[in-house]
Amino acid sequence: MNDLPYFTAIGAWGDVFACYARICLMMKETGLPKANILHYGFDPHIKDFLEYQDNIEEVLHLVPDSLGAYDDVIAEANTGSMDWINELKGWAHLNHNLMIMGHTTHDIISKKIINRHFDYRIPPSSVPLPLHSVLFNPYSFQSCSFRAHWPFMPNVLRFLLDETDWHVVLVGQEKTFNTNGEYWDFPMIVDHPEVTNLVGKTESMFEVLAIAEDCEAIISTSNCLSLWSIIADKPSIVLMNSKLTDPFVIGHEYWKEWVETEPNKCVYYDQNFDQFRKAYQGWNVS
Repeated sequence: MNDLPYFTAIGAWGDVFACYARICLMMKETGLPKANILHYGFDPHIKDFLEYQDNIEEVLHLVPDSLGAYDDVIAEANTGSMDWINELKGWAHLNHNLMIMGHTTHDIISKKIINRHFDYRIPPSSVPLPLHSVLFNPYSFQSCSFRAHWPFMPNVLRFLLDETDWHVVLVGQEKTFNTNGEYWDFPMIVDHPEVTNLVGKTESMFEVLAIAEDCEAIISTSNCLSLWSIIADKPSIVLMNSKLTDPFVIGHEYWKEWVETEPNKCVYYDQNFDQFRKAYQGWNVS
């Protein structure tokens, strides 16, 4: 073990993007050239992303025992408490005096402290794509249910194929579940010469980010790609789910404000397909 401090990062990809952006800001403010990260969450590939960054020395991945345990830790960590670290098994060798909160606590969310920009490294993609490609990620079932997504996703794909010269790179998980334990099959697969269908064929979101680097633009539901588009300064249309269109909780309000900035153009759950057309017409990449 090295003597560098460990910053905490909790959650899935979007949460970790926000965590890492804040960690980079704190490192810059303190002049810290390198740090470690303690990630608590389910996806093992987040560790790969964090380890690939040149300012991170070591990443420890703590896997929750269950969804219930995960929810309990998030609830405690959101208060700003660091006591949850003591409850995790097998990490007694860590110096808790060197732990720094990097995750989005309730205080960070309520004050709307947002850092959308940081330097990052992404490995090159191995997927060959035409020059004029747009990444299309219509569904994210870990974020919300099928019914909570913007209803006109199939219309967008048909519009891109019938009325534009874009090559569409379709991504998503073939089968997945959300936090309520509901299982979903990806509802939209199209066999078309101008579609590269990567649904269920990418190893992780880390690979999707590499593919996004090779695309000119992104069209996505309001998942982690709607944060990444800002970080990567990639022109994007975000088709907001119902949770972010009219948020009832302060956490959802935080993420809504996160994505409502350039280069994103947002279309909301209660808006129809014509609003997408207007957003598309305002693109300087179309």
